[in-house]
Amino acid sequence: MTVAQRGTNHRAEGSVSQPDNAWSRIKSLIGDVEADWSEASVRRIRDLTDREFEVFILLGRGLSNQAISRLLLVTERTVKAHVTRVLAKLQLESRLQAGLVAQSYTRTAAPYSCRGIAS
Repeated sequence: MTVAQRGTNHRAEGSVSQPDNAWSRIKSLIGDVEADWSEASVRRIRDLTDREFEVFILLGRGLSNQAISRLLLVTERTVKAHVTRVLAKLQLESRLQAGLVAQSYTRTAAPYSCRGIAS
């Protein structure tokens, strides 16, 4: 069975066919630990500048530094600086955590306020 066939069978079984199912799976892997850093970080989002907030949201969409720099018309070095400040202000350890917090934020706290950013 090829990888493509396995993927088809996997989706046919319904285990990860919907985005909400995938999000539930991610949250189950994170477990209770998420509450320790995610909720506190969401409260700190208001401390971000407008540009840092844009970078934060784009991290949640899984964009690389290069893609963010092209989208925002800044250098990759500038994006790296923004990512560093986002991590520091939100007291996170990695861009993965920032991405997860951004996903949580856009899905719950502000699902409609982020639509204009890099749609």
